[in-house]
This record gives sequence, C-alpha cells and structure tokens, in this order.
Amino acid sequence: MADPGWMGCAPPAELVAHFNKKEFDPTKGESGITELSLAGQQWIYPNDESVDIAFTNIDGKKFEALLAENLLLDISQLPSASEAKAVEIGASVASAGLLPGIPGAKRNYPVFKFGNVSSIPQEKIPVSGCAGPNKIMTEWLVAASLVGGNSGSPIIYMPKYGEPGRPFLLGVQSMSVPYSDVAGMAPIRYLVERLRELQAPDLDLLIPGDAEDVKPATTSAQPQMGATTTSSQN
Repeated sequence: MADPGWMGCAPPAELVAHFNKKEFDPTKGESGITELSLAGQQWIYPNDESVDIAFTNIDGKKFEALLAENLLLDISQLPSASEAKAVEIGASVASAGLLPGIPGAKRNYPVFKFGNVSSIPQEKIPVSGCAGPNKIMTEWLVAASLVGGNSGSPIIYMPKYGEPGRPFLLGVQSMSVPYSDVAGMAPIRYLVERLRELQAPDLDLLIPGDAEDVKPATTSAQPQMGATTTSSQN
C-alpha cells in the first residue's frame, strides 16, 4: 500500500502500522494495539520496478515510545547472496500474517502458515492489479495458502531438522493466485542490495557470508530493520 497507484489501485484513507502492546490484560476492555502513523513517510524501492518491495525508516525513539512487544529484525537475519542462491524448489518455508476477517478485535493475532518453494521462474511473470494492464513482476512461487490482503507478510526459509543452514527471511508475500494455494514472493535480496546502494554512513549492512563481496560502512552497531512492506494493491 506504499504506492497503490503502481498497481492501479486507489490510495488508502490513511496508512498506519499496528503493533501489539507489551502490556495487555485481555480481561479489561482496553485495546491491546498501539498505532504508528506512516503519513508523510518516504518510501524507498528497488531500482528494478518489477520487484514488489518497499521500505521506510522508523524513528527509533518513536518506536520505543510505543511500548510495543514487537522486536526488530537484525540485518544478520537476512540471507547472504550464497544462502539465497542455495535455496531450491521444495525448500520448506513459513509465513505469518493476519487472517482477513479474523484479525482480532483488541489485538493482532498472526496466523502461521507453512509450505514449500514451488517454482523459481527465470523470467518475470504477469500479475493483475486493480485496474489497467498486468504488471510484469519478479516473483518466486510458494506452495502455501497465503491469501490476498497479506502482502508484505514475511516468508522465512526453514531448513528441516538435520539439514545444514539456518533460518532466514527469504522474502515477502507480494501476490496470491486465487483457488490455487500458490502465492508470489518478492525476494528479500533486492531490499539488501537497495539498502547498500544508499550507503548510509551509520549502517553496517554486512551479512555473514557476504564478507568477500561487500565492505561495511564505518559503524559500531549492528543495524535493525525499521519497517518493510510491499507496494501492491494488497
């Protein structure tokens, strides 16, 4: 929803991020959600317009003031280039997002879903939007019941017990194919590459395994992700 016009969709009345409060008593009538307005935020996109990822920076002090239970994601939990390339068709993945129609009245209740990488197309694929011609997009296909309205949900690579490797954020959901139990995923490496192109002086974007290819900017702290979302109609 960062740029709904990209898919021929109408803009939302307001863009707001909802976080669960750290302290919440379900026996009371109060809300268990705290809000952060994203109005006026600058959204950044990959240079490749076929990749349905957008991200923005969140002020750390504002986030801490929310007293949310959510934890930020360390850059080290993203895949190196070699790790992403090693993921093959059949690899196990997990995702979490709100279930449309049952999001929770007082609190966010993410629903976890599990599946497998079903295809890694070597060409861009057509995806329909709200109006206008299809967009030609870069997508991996995932066999899981990921529904429309959950774009931006994380898709995590989950190696099976005894398999080498570690779990990491592989991508974000960017589309779904109705009645097929197949969804599209925008690979997260495009976000990593765009972050590095920005050359922010206070970010160390070094990921284990990328050490030979990328030199980090000067910093003493490991950065954390502020916010990511997709920019399609969902």
